[in-house]
Amino acid sequence: MIRDIEGVVKGQLNPREKLIWHGQPVTSKTVKTLQPIETLLLTFSLAFFGYAIYIIAFDIVVAHQAGRLYGDQVYYAVRNILLALFGGVFFLGFRHYLPQNFYSENNVIYAVTDQRALIIKRDQKDQKKFKISDQWGAGDVKKASLKKRGDSSGDIWFAEDFVQLGDKDDGGRKPVGWRGFDNVEDVAGAFNALKEWEKVRRQKTYQVDNEGLGFSIGIPPSWTANSFLLKPEHRDNTFIALLSGEVLDDDGQLLRGAKIGKKWNTLVLTKRQTTDRKEDSARHKYISIIIDAALRKEIPEGDSKFSVSNKDVNLGKFFEDKDQLTIMMKRSITIFEFNDACVQDKKTKKWKVRYNARAKEVDYNNGMRCFDMPMGNIKIMNRGFKFRHVYCYRVIPWDDFDPELCLHIRLSFLCYDSEKDKVYNGNNKVLNDIAASIKILNLPEEEEAPAEEKPADKPKPKARPKK
Repeated sequence: MIRDIEGVVKGQLNPREKLIWHGQPVTSKTVKTLQPIETLLLTFSLAFFGYAIYIIAFDIVVAHQAGRLYGDQVYYAVRNILLALFGGVFFLGFRHYLPQNFYSENNVIYAVTDQRALIIKRDQKDQKKFKISDQWGAGDVKKASLKKRGDSSGDIWFAEDFVQLGDKDDGGRKPVGWRGFDNVEDVAGAFNALKEWEKVRRQKTYQVDNEGLGFSIGIPPSWTANSFLLKPEHRDNTFIALLSGEVLDDDGQLLRGAKIGKKWNTLVLTKRQTTDRKEDSARHKYISIIIDAALRKEIPEGDSKFSVSNKDVNLGKFFEDKDQLTIMMKRSITIFEFNDACVQDKKTKKWKVRYNARAKEVDYNNGMRCFDMPMGNIKIMNRGFKFRHVYCYRVIPWDDFDPELCLHIRLSFLCYDSEKDKVYNGNNKVLNDIAASIKILNLPEEEEAPAEEKPADKPKPKARPKK
């Protein structure tokens, strides 16, 4: 039995995430029968411990003070104390044994927050630990998907997901089926909470803080956010990994999730578009936005543009160096590279920020210098993709050790669908909204300019000395 359900749920939530509802599956007849037995066992245990304390206090201490404590009385008193302690420990141990065997079905928690719906289960190896077994963000749930079966109790389905049929190792199929909360005890509360969540996620963008990098950014409604803390040398690979996952039919599972940790430098936003319902290879289709960020010590004082020309395409280099293909792809389809953010001028020794020559400077009114690389097309293994990038940077004050650091943020939009032109046009503005939502945290307040002095208040000029 889980005694502090709300505390367990709040321990699993993201920063700023608000709990709307929590509940559990319907309590079975077995559990309902054992609950009063558990209370009775606790009462017996406390009674035995109380009797042991009574013997110690009155039959030994009081008798000793009155001078009426003899050898036989000591023997019987100690015997009764030991029997009472044994009885208390026995009933208490039996009570503790019951939940471990009969309450396993109550080790599941359902919860709805303003950011996601999740299922939490007790760890079988460590009964004190809990972990999220399933979770769905706003990008995985659609209004039309919300279905209820039952009134006082029942099932609630709100997302389409894959259900394993047969042994996975033997090639068992995974057809698409409805997922959600099964056998909910408070089905009305869960249903109303999901409808409230649907209203919340239709509202304006909510801000997510990244205190480690000193900025906050807005997550658009109807998108699922998943955070990562990647090593610096791997941040440029995220976009390529997502692109490769779509080519290899991984169903978006490679980077999809619904969590925002306290420390992150990469956010992957996903939104489910359609589902191919083929008999043996059903898969969801997503559109994705990647938000990468980093702080660099190089303070840029100029620009340096990079591009890929026909001279860079040399098949011989690809066979000599396996990384050449990846490098060429990055420079072809990426607006900014974290691994090669700045270049130092040989003459002036000043740093210059590097960005793609196709990018154009734009103003998103976020206090940063921003560049936008317009829509690009790429075709891999007969699959077409549309993508777009936005890059922003700003020098910000930091601390005594590093008085100034440069914050770099890159936004990448990747679209793959049979109607990708329509989908791209319908979601393209989201990248602009995210870029405009960027806010720098803990900036020093600008000092107000002193009010202009009135002519009457100005000091009179000193008279020139007479010659």
